[in-house]
Amino acid sequence: MRQLLERVGAKPDTAQAIIATLCQAAVGLDQHFNSRIQQYLRQYGKEMLDEIAQCFSFTEMSDNDVRYAFTHWLQNAVAMPLPFSNPDAEHFCQQRKITADQLAKVADNLDITLALVDDLLAAEPPEVPKQDPNGARSND
Repeated sequence: MRQLLERVGAKPDTAQAIIATLCQAAVGLDQHFNSRIQQYLRQYGKEMLDEIAQCFSFTEMSDNDVRYAFTHWLQNAVAMPLPFSNPDAEHFCQQRKITADQLAKVADNLDITLALVDDLLAAEPPEVPKQDPNGARSND
């Protein structure tokens, strides 16, 4: 890495400082965020969403709709790893008896964004209730 940094113009002491800084950032991420930058960013993304009303005023949309729109916008415009914005995600979690945090952890472990999970869940066709041999409908 040092050679690459020097090849692109960094002086040796600057290259060493960059490498040390990257290593120190990695230690902080490991100690506090399971080595996942998306968990660090998600924390501050949630704060941004919580502060919408302090920074913006909307008269034509409900607070929930504004939060949904901002979540979707930040997920897609700046790849902010925000919590799920899609109501389908809540339904998905309820059906599988898991929390949104558990689903987010799976996405993090697979290195896929929550925006992608949101989009996949929105594209998932609705489940058709199964029919038992006696003709009764069931969602099992």
